[in-house]
Amino acid sequence: MRKRCTGEKAKGELWKIRARVGELHERRGETEEARRAFSRAAQILKRLV
Repeated sequence: MRKRCTGEKAKGELWKIRARVGELHERRGETEEARRAFSRAAQILKRLV
């Protein structure tokens, strides 16, 4: 089961993880999955700024 990240530090790490997941999907040619992962990373970043 996934735990939800709380706190600014955890969110600061989570966006990086989502971006890396997007890169991995991109390398595998999974464009839709990559787009979703990058979108999630961007949403997290917007909340941090």
